[in-house]
Amino acid sequence: MDEELLQYVPDVHFEQIPIKNLVSNQDYQRNLSIKHVQKAAAHFDLCQVNPVKVSRRDGSNYVFNGQHTIEIIALVSNSRETPV
Repeated sequence: MDEELLQYVPDVHFEQIPIKNLVSNQDYQRNLSIKHVQKAAAHFDLCQVNPVKVSRRDGSNYVFNGQHTIEIIALVSNSRETPV
């Protein structure tokens, strides 16, 4: 890849983090819809789960996309130990 273009490519990696170690901030996320979470959990399909996007800052894992996914998986797995 052209070195000049690298300034536009985020430095990302994938890892699984237990839900209990994630922080969701309502200041920049849409409000959590319990109705949506319950409906999606009732029809849960692992093949349709999107990765959760997290920004690690100051030792915390802040969710900036995927708070509904997190709550759906916590509900169907019955555990906040479940990694996403």
